[in-house]
Amino acid sequence: MNALSIALVITLGLSLAHPNGFGVAWTLVGLACFVLALKHRRTADRQENAWKIWLLAFGPLTALSILSTVIFNLSLSRAEVIEVFFGGLLFCLGLRHFRPSPTILRHGLMLAAALGAILAGYEFFVLSHPRVGMVFHPINFALACGATLLVLGLLWAFSATSADKTVTTAVAIFAAAVTLIGSGSRGPILAVLLCFSAAWFMGRGEKNASNRLRISGFALFLIATFIAMSIAVFAIRFGTDLQLGADSSIGKRWQLIEISVTQILKTPWFGVGTDQAGKFFSGFAPPISSLDHAHVTLLNLGLELGIPGLIGWVWAFSVMIWAFLRPVAHYNSAISRIGLLVCGYIFLCALTQDLLSHAYTRKYLALLLGLLLVMRVQDSKHDNKNVHV
Repeated sequence: MNALSIALVITLGLSLAHPNGFGVAWTLVGLACFVLALKHRRTADRQENAWKIWLLAFGPLTALSILSTVIFNLSLSRAEVIEVFFGGLLFCLGLRHFRPSPTILRHGLMLAAALGAILAGYEFFVLSHPRVGMVFHPINFALACGATLLVLGLLWAFSATSADKTVTTAVAIFAAAVTLIGSGSRGPILAVLLCFSAAWFMGRGEKNASNRLRISGFALFLIATFIAMSIAVFAIRFGTDLQLGADSSIGKRWQLIEISVTQILKTPWFGVGTDQAGKFFSGFAPPISSLDHAHVTLLNLGLELGIPGLIGWVWAFSVMIWAFLRPVAHYNSAISRIGLLVCGYIFLCALTQDLLSHAYTRKYLALLLGLLLVMRVQDSKHDNKNVHV
């Protein structure tokens, strides 16, 4: 393994260890990718379309966010989606010349699961926190644990050789599953279960997996099921809190939805301004006044950027899903399926939490999706030795 291979493994590993360490590693690897992109800018490569896909996916939303800062005379640092856009762009540009393999992805996420389990155990048993991963905020920790579990599990299922199905991988999958459940974050838990169901559906046969109509229909069914299950869980939790006389986070969520939708209808074209949700909510009575985002990515983008922002988010993931779904020459079908399901997982998680409001989840989103996007179009002779379907 060369230096960049080791750096990628460590960066993925730190994603479940500490947000500051992950942020530093993420930045350094991004800069390394930038240098590689400059060094090989004239080199023809099959993977050059990865950065174009990323530009097409997240470019419109980024442009809307920057436009909003201009209209409302805000600092450009308010445009949080810029971090996702440029981070993913650097990875796509630089890593296409590096040609990362599924082994790097597997080793990095195995290290992440191990470090995450140690951190979760320390916080739960030593610090006696009611939920694990509190240093991140449970939803962010759960999102990364769920993505780690999903990718490791699918790499295991799609592994070409028995040597890849090691006890270490099994332990890492178990660690990620335990920490995900221990986080108490309902959205990622439901999303992981549904995405594993989708993996089973897609893995029944190549014919079914390549049938776009069936996959599109199943994707809609997946989203509808997730929403229905989330509402059911919320209703049960809300009823339990009322019976116990406890403050209900579910009730607060419904208030946020009502307030956000009302404001979106009032300002449908430009919203209230990039990263201005906190300022907007401060005008309401507690506990709403203490919040700085709408807890749902679609709602928060609609609130801050208007309906165009909401459409921009849906557009971004539609493009990413299309990129992983479409067959191209010399592509890795397993990585394509994993990328498709990870996109679905992140989109589902964003229905119960605003992923762009936290630097940690923005970085993780850009790193994981960017890495998968580059890996999907690697030369089959190089890549299919490790993973296939």
